[in-house]
Amino acid sequence: SAAAAAGAAAGGGGGESEQPAFAKLCFGASCSAPPAAWLEQKIEFVAGGGGEYSQLGLVQGQNGPCGVLAALNAVLVAQVMRRGALAPGYCVTSRDTAAAIAALIEAPSRRADAGGERTCRVAFWNDRDALSSSSSSSSSSSSSSWASKVAFQGVEPGAPLIDFVEAKLDHYTRASGLLLIIFSAIETRGAEKVKADMAGSGGEPPLIVGPFSLCTSELMS
Repeated sequence: SAAAAAGAAAGGGGGESEQPAFAKLCFGASCSAPPAAWLEQKIEFVAGGGGEYSQLGLVQGQNGPCGVLAALNAVLVAQVMRRGALAPGYCVTSRDTAAAIAALIEAPSRRADAGGERTCRVAFWNDRDALSSSSSSSSSSSSSSWASKVAFQGVEPGAPLIDFVEAKLDHYTRASGLLLIIFSAIETRGAEKVKADMAGSGGEPPLIVGPFSLCTSELMS
């Protein structure tokens, strides 16, 4: 089944031309490593001591990932509210986090022009070391080496997708995990459709731009 079919690891080789489409769409063809703001960002909720509902907020370390964090936070709170579970002292569960991540990954497959294909292409790290800001910024690293740490698997939307994300939740919540959510959404939508979406709104790649590595509006939509 699609849920059981493992995708091949992305990237490989050494040259810039071998950089996979999801990497070039995010950061441009010449990017040797994602910016530190994205590599170091975790999915981490506010610790106790704040006001009511503050524990539902996500902590942001640096400029850059704010758009994805805001979308994730909004989806998570909305899902909890729909269940009627939201309360001042509500504690976010691993299932809550997995369901919100899964919703962002699945969103492109629910677009009207997605066609009949609903299988999501879900990114995960293909080794336990994954990325770190120190190793990925090493001058000895090739421009595609960081992308070769990403693998993909086809997973059906809904409960199977939430189960998959929850089983690998540490891939998404630890430092650099937000990148996997973006890569999954790009691969689920398809690189060519992402480019067409950007062109239709007058934009062009990459999706993450500028000195502060901010999300473009095309990435958020």
